[in-house]
Amino acid sequence: MSMSEYEDAFVFACDGCGLSAEFVRGGPGSFMACVSEIKYRGWRIVREDGDYSHFCSNPDCRASVAKKSAAIAKRLLDQPLRTVK
Repeated sequence: MSMSEYEDAFVFACDGCGLSAEFVRGGPGSFMACVSEIKYRGWRIVREDGDYSHFCSNPDCRASVAKKSAAIAKRLLDQPLRTVK
């Protein structure tokens, strides 16, 4: 898991290189504030099959997220179309 929740902090770890971003909890909505902050810092969050992956702004990690996103898109596009009546 690349995100850990502690009594007083949230810790996000990059699934590519292991870099961590730590945020002290504070006030209502602090989790979403932390998510906004790591996205502002260039991190990408990818959801696949209900699991989340986090990638920092390192160029090698960005390449990893691009490959993962391409694989997800290919899998979705390969699914047969459904007929709606």
